[in-house]
Formats: sequence, C-alpha cells, structure tokens
Amino acid sequence: SKLQQTLLQNKMLPMPIPRGHTSRGFSGLPPDQTPALEGALRGTIQCPNTEPQINELLSSMMASWNEPRGTRDDLAQYYYTDKDGTQQQHPFVPQPLDKFDPQHPSDVKTKRRRYLTFEPDTGGWNNLRISFENILTLAALSGRGTFPPPG
Repeated sequence: SKLQQTLLQNKMLPMPIPRGHTSRGFSGLPPDQTPALEGALRGTIQCPNTEPQINELLSSMMASWNEPRGTRDDLAQYYYTDKDGTQQQHPFVPQPLDKFDPQHPSDVKTKRRRYLTFEPDTGGWNNLRISFENILTLAALSGRGTFPPPG
C-alpha cells in the first residue's frame, strides 16, 4: 500500500526486536538460568498484502509466544526415568491427549474430564455476551466442559 511504502522509504518505522530475543519474564533472568528458552525463537505474524519488513515489525511488537518452543519444552515427556532408573510420572507435563480433529470434536476420547474456565470481561453487556459465546465455542471445539465463574 502507499502508506507502507511511505513508511519504509522515509525510514519512519522503529527497529524490530530480533526473533532470537525471547521473553524471559519480568525478572529478566540471563539465558543460563532459563533453560526452557534454549533454542526458542519469537513467534511470527504474517499479514496478507503487507511488506515483509512491516510483518517483521508487527511480529516483534505483538507476538507473545515462542515458535519454535525451547528444546527443553519440546523434549519434555509425561514419563521420565529418575536417577535410580525408575520410570516416574512428570509432575508438570500433562499426559498427551488423543489427536484432535476439529471436524469431529466429539471423537476425542479421554479418561479424564477436561474443563475450560474463564473470567468475564468487566465491560458492558455486549462484551460479556461476546466473551461467553467465544468460550462456549472454544469449549465445544476442544471437547471440554465449561462453567461460569462464581459471583
């Protein structure tokens, strides 16, 4: 677009944050103290009909996830072998779910109940209605039950 070209030609855009600079939380811990982020890159956003430099800038400003995730997260498994050679259930990594097909959400079979909770918007009636519609849709698509928050 003409606006994009003007911004690029006149160098009016700020420098994007490099993809290798991943979020390390509020504490800003150094890389050797955040092993879960080793190998991680900042996520990207691709908008159609947008110049690559602008997509890069949007990604650096708006992407709050890592893609790919860090190697420790990718290699984490539900069961692990402890130092004594005994297989243990990991306390934080959830058991893998069945493969999910969005066209047939009811085909997901799991032995445990799954829920989706939410906190409603503090705005007006229409914001509450829209957020409730979204949560019901997400719950139905993911095969989860949902219930309103207390109060």
